[in-house]
Amino acid sequence: MNKYCARLKDINSLEFAENKAKCRLTLIRRSMGKGHVRRFSYHTPSPPVSPRLQSVTGAVMQESGGEEVGAGLEPEVSEHQQLAMQQEERVLTEQIESLQKEKYLIALYLQ
Repeated sequence: MNKYCARLKDINSLEFAENKAKCRLTLIRRSMGKGHVRRFSYHTPSPPVSPRLQSVTGAVMQESGGEEVGAGLEPEVSEHQQLAMQQEERVLTEQIESLQKEKYLIALYLQ
């Protein structure tokens, strides 16, 4: 019975680590995607704004601290940052797959 409880705790720990990795992965993917949204909204004309564009530009303005898009002097995401995020995305994906396999093997052991 103690081994069974220990395995369940192991599974819980793996699930916790997997959820943390998935949250981080989602954050990275959103960050990479927002770079594209910013560039897109930068080229849209301001006066005739549709409701859909208002929500996009509102989110972008909120992201940039309320400044107009393109008003800042620094670029949204540098090429170096983009490459670093892509590398972290790959590493996190591999970690998630590894955690899922380990969780599966522990579950098999319990049967």
